Amino acid sequence: MTRCVRLWTGEDRNSHFEEGVIHLEPGARGDLLSGKMAATTISFQETASGGAFAWHTAPVRQLVITLSGTLDFQTRHGEHFLIRPGDILLAEDTVGGGHSWRLTDAGYQIHGVPDAVIRHDLGTRRRQLRRSYVYGKARMRLYRKHPGRLRHVLRRDPMVVAYPAYLLGVPLAMALPARAAFRFGWPAGVAFPLYLGLLILPAWRNRSEGAVRVLTDHLAYGAGALAELVRP
Repeated sequence: MTRCVRLWTGEDRNSHFEEGVIHLEPGARGDLLSGKMAATTISFQETASGGAFAWHTAPVRQLVITLSGTLDFQTRHGEHFLIRPGDILLAEDTVGGGHSWRLTDAGYQIHGVPDAVIRHDLGTRRRQLRRSYVYGKARMRLYRKHPGRLRHVLRRDPMVVAYPAYLLGVPLAMALPARAAFRFGWPAGVAFPLYLGLLILPAWRNRSEGAVRVLTDHLAYGAGALAELVRP
């Protein structure tokens, strides 16, 4: 089955939508096929990243097939639906208030070149730390722009959570009073060294790359992500 969203004009002269599927029947060679439909014209269109189309109606009754990218459609009632690669849009709202859309993901494909040789000039240590800080800010900015991806962040991008959380905990570990340390059975003043000990595992895992260098890069990355997170 193929997901299909139908847009049409209601009695209130506004666009409405409903989701359905295009049922496919078994065909030759084990393929799945739909019934045949006549088409008057066919055209191809490419939209640049960040593109949008303000309120408009469909020029004709048409089927729109998205090959790449994700489009966020909106009706005059403030209702939204997404069209992703492989989805079909049946646009029948040729009159009325129309709809709008914006491209949220351009859907570019990344290709690898196995024989390519890339050399990085990281510059001075200060430049590299600054670069890591900027990378962290940029990464968090992407999550602020696409909050729907946060549901996968712990599995796919744990660094953007772990290091900002660690930096947030540093003042707490330093300020842990002696009474609280005694309550946990720790000697006074031992909380902060124990907290620093949490870095032993990532230091061990990156020992071949230079543990101190990698950890400082990651902490700078976390500082950048944290700075972006608290930005108004």
